[in-house]
Amino acid sequence: MSGEDDLGYTMLNIAIEMAEALGIINREPLDLSKLQLSDEMITSVKRTAWGVFQVDTVVHTNFLKPSRVTSVSLDRIDPNESGAGDLWVPYPTKGRDSHG
Repeated sequence: MSGEDDLGYTMLNIAIEMAEALGIINREPLDLSKLQLSDEMITSVKRTAWGVFQVDTVVHTNFLKPSRVTSVSLDRIDPNESGAGDLWVPYPTKGRDSHG
């Protein structure tokens, strides 16, 4: 994203456009329970939406530009739904001592 070319920024914009086309960002709230999706697919869709939000926010903050993702159409990811064996686990925010 901060290299010599604009490929990373171009790919971010494509990802944002795809997420908008899927209706998972910058749209009305989306109720995934009404769709016939597996629990794994619902988790994947949520992670995709919130991942695009996170990358967009970090990149545009770095470039001092307004974010293109103004809203996420899905509920937040429940930090307690991840298992210890999952590839993605949220950073723990509770129960840590102040000395890390």
